[in-house]
Amino acid sequence: MAMQVAVRAMRSFLTTLPGRFWVFTVVAAVLLGVDIVSVFSGTGPTGAIWSSIVVAALGVLAGLSPGVGGGLVIAACALVHILPEQIALSGAALVLAYFVLVMWVAKGWYLRFIAGVAVEQGALWGEYPSTSAFIESTAVVVLLCSAAGYLIGEYQCREEKLAQRVHVLEVESQLAESRIRAALGADLHDTVATDLTHIILRCQIAGSGQQEAAAVLAGIEQDVRAALQRVRSVVAVLRPTVDETPASWKVQEVAHECADMLRTRGFDVDAEIEGADGECQPDTVHGELLGLVLREAAVNVLKYAAHKGEVSITVSLGKEGDGVTVSSALPDACDRVEGSHVPVLRGGQGLDIMRDRIQSGGGELHVGPVGSRWVVTCILPPRKE
Repeated sequence: MAMQVAVRAMRSFLTTLPGRFWVFTVVAAVLLGVDIVSVFSGTGPTGAIWSSIVVAALGVLAGLSPGVGGGLVIAACALVHILPEQIALSGAALVLAYFVLVMWVAKGWYLRFIAGVAVEQGALWGEYPSTSAFIESTAVVVLLCSAAGYLIGEYQCREEKLAQRVHVLEVESQLAESRIRAALGADLHDTVATDLTHIILRCQIAGSGQQEAAAVLAGIEQDVRAALQRVRSVVAVLRPTVDETPASWKVQEVAHECADMLRTRGFDVDAEIEGADGECQPDTVHGELLGLVLREAAVNVLKYAAHKGEVSITVSLGKEGDGVTVSSALPDACDRVEGSHVPVLRGGQGLDIMRDRIQSGGGELHVGPVGSRWVVTCILPPRKE
């Protein structure tokens, strides 16, 4: 069991190692093999083998720690050039030094790169026949190492930018899902909750005995069918359907429906529809918003009105814009007794939720007292031709 845990821990550790570690490990192993073959085929086993092993170990360390390990590789490269060949071989150290210089440029460690070139080339000073040859060799090393390091660094930066872009897209996707959930929640409240309130009010009417049971049941059935149709219209957002405004969203029919409901509860309703000809029909979005405002305002009148009074419903449709207005009388005591417990009309949570949708479409929603009446007004901008 302990062995299995150790193996799993080792696998987890190996998968987290950076890619440069594996590059330096492979390069160090290949160079170590070349040095060992060179020593055995030449002078036989000497102490130079140990120097090659040490340099290879430093190469692996450079893959793990570019700063410390890379500095040790550069120092070892300078040292092996000073020692005789029987003690140290310089081939592996020189190649690893070039890899370290490229890695430093890729990481943007330019001061370390300059110092590394100075140490590495300074150790080779005695091997050049002239100063010009030394300068040319140094220029070639600087040019090749800096170019290779720059290209690798650009590739790494592009990969990081791509990872950041993917992260941003994931965050945007999550935000889009949150907005969709919020929109669906608002739609469900604007439709299902309002319809259920209508059904509850119908049931209250049936319990009060103000109407015959058959008529009330017929009204409840009609509300349930309308609620089902609106639920289907909300669900249609999640799947493609025919672009057609349901009959229940036609603002004229919604206005008559709200007026009939208020009349059954004893309100004196005056409903007026302006511009209801064939050329002034609102589009799908306007019809839905206006219908929702009408239904929510009518429900608020039923819930919060202190007494049965006059209610005015006005629907205005035209090329200059569409709008609805619902006004009802304020309770007599609400403007005389501050802080009293007399129930007053309110905007309702549903209208507050709809406000964002109306304003996002360029419209306006006013909810509040005007004189002695409580007025709900929704105005939508002109429709695009």
